[in-house]
Amino acid sequence: MGFSLLIGSSRAGSYSHVAASFGQCPLNIPAGLQLPAQLECPRPIADSTAYGPIDWSPWTHPPDCLQADKSPATKYCVFSNSQFGNQGISIVTTPETAANGIEILSDPGYTITKSLANGQAGTAYEVVELPGKGKGVVAIRHISRAEVIMVDWALLMVDLDFPVSVNRSRGYKLLHKAADQLSDPDRLLQLARSSAFSADIVEDLLRTNAFSYNFAGKPREERRTALQKWGFNCTCSLCTASKTEIAASDYRRAKMKALREEVMKAVEAWDGTKAVKLTHEVLELMHAEELAPLYAGQYEIMARLYWKAKDTKTATKYAQMSLDTLVDQGYLEESLKALPALLKSFNS
Repeated sequence: MGFSLLIGSSRAGSYSHVAASFGQCPLNIPAGLQLPAQLECPRPIADSTAYGPIDWSPWTHPPDCLQADKSPATKYCVFSNSQFGNQGISIVTTPETAANGIEILSDPGYTITKSLANGQAGTAYEVVELPGKGKGVVAIRHISRAEVIMVDWALLMVDLDFPVSVNRSRGYKLLHKAADQLSDPDRLLQLARSSAFSADIVEDLLRTNAFSYNFAGKPREERRTALQKWGFNCTCSLCTASKTEIAASDYRRAKMKALREEVMKAVEAWDGTKAVKLTHEVLELMHAEELAPLYAGQYEIMARLYWKAKDTKTATKYAQMSLDTLVDQGYLEESLKALPALLKSFNS
């Protein structure tokens, strides 16, 4: 496959609980719930702070950066490691996001690839033509939750905020730099191209071979509009439900979004009672909508709120629920060290 889109730091998802458990830097924890200082966090590097290989390690090339047009204080850089995986990797993102995601280089995927190759269950899917939709990947056997069915190394990862933050011509130069610094640029440049909206080969490759969209919590029309950019018309049970059911779902999702914003305001105002009450309401709405990918993050927020309120018993309960959910969904392996590490991260 070869491509991936990297969520920028401003859009980081609900995995701060993972970061807290394993000593990584938190991505999107409200300021009122963060520690005064984060220790052992990788240091962000940019072209102005990297003077030699020891400075830009573990990257194999010095970072090449440019300032965002809309926010000059923000830099986007190319971070490359030509030895990663089987063809190298280049990441276009901010120094802070690159530092927070440095662990991507610690396991190039050989463990997962080997376990997949040695698996006894056999191939889980086949690529077939779907009427009106082109080619699709269809399951040919039961697939267990969190089972790995496909493994590949990304060649190029691009921050979702990058295309809208820099001028196209300037952005193209950075994308070409990212391609050139791979161990074999042709493996990237020979991928399929089909976009009618791209003025540059690397942009065309990105548009053709990769996309990323977070559906969780989005109302129906927003989901459908986003998917139509790729010519995809969703016919899942939620998108094809009755008008009454869709209206009820959209209402719950809109209310959930508004409540989550109110939670952040309450946290910033140090109103713990209100924050807890609103977060319970958000959880109820999430369960009503069966938004399982969001449960763990919400449980962690509850744990942090109760910890701040000195209710360690309830905080511990929600912290364990967060970790249990991550294990159940396949994001974490069970570990006796996870809960103590997460609770320790709550302390100031």
